[in-house]
Amino acid sequence: MWRRSGLLIRGAAAKANATAALAGLRCALATRANAPRSDDNAVYNTRWFQFLLRAMRYNSQTSSDIRAAHAIVRSCVTRSENSTWLRVLPLGERSFQTVHQLLMVHVWLANKRVMYPLEGEGNRALQKEVFHVLWDNAERRLRAAGINELSISKHLGDVQRISLGGLYAYDKAFKEPSDAELKASLHRNLFAANQAVSTATLSMMAEWMRSEEQRIRALDEESLRHGELRWTFPNGVVATAEDEEKEVARGAAGEWRSTMAVTGRTYWWNTRTRQSFWDKPRR
Repeated sequence: MWRRSGLLIRGAAAKANATAALAGLRCALATRANAPRSDDNAVYNTRWFQFLLRAMRYNSQTSSDIRAAHAIVRSCVTRSENSTWLRVLPLGERSFQTVHQLLMVHVWLANKRVMYPLEGEGNRALQKEVFHVLWDNAERRLRAAGINELSISKHLGDVQRISLGGLYAYDKAFKEPSDAELKASLHRNLFAANQAVSTATLSMMAEWMRSEEQRIRALDEESLRHGELRWTFPNGVVATAEDEEKEVARGAAGEWRSTMAVTGRTYWWNTRTRQSFWDKPRR
């Protein structure tokens, strides 16, 4: 399954510019409110723009999957960024690597629910959109980490390769009756083979993953698509009020993305609140 995801990613990267632009416009239409209104974009009220919305299939299943993918990935990211994890696990200081390692564990768990059951085939269309959003998020976090713009593509390719390998390893290990292989996978992928990580910590995480997978699998479809995954921490650890408030705030705030109005003017919209402004907000 993860190998197929890798092929989809590489295939998407090779599409023509026109196709990429169309996909970007479609994604923007699926996840935001209308651009800010002004005299120079009154075109939003015209029949041809409504025709464009229909042509872009704004209310289609694909658009619904795009919105759900943003919600699912946002839930995984905000939980992975919760500072409580730094108290629970020996991950060191917060960095792109530590957050991403945690993120891939959460994405793997969320994907188990995405692919269950839907007549045994799962929701492959939603899975594809989740990974599109995930890699887009990874690219932006790489930039925020100060990676040189000229090497972003190379770093992203490395992140994708390592991430998919880790997901495949979790899949394989999860099928085993004992936790030995799952703990080995966690040691390699979550803890980057850190020899200081204790057997007790690995056992704790393996037990948490199995328990969390069962809990998330039981979620209803509406909760999944709204990103309401109701994550827990291992061993019943509870986040501090401060960490919980920060996580809720990050999830509620969403992210500011730029896109282009039909008039050609660039504006900014929020992935969560759907607010939109002509000038980039400070926060």
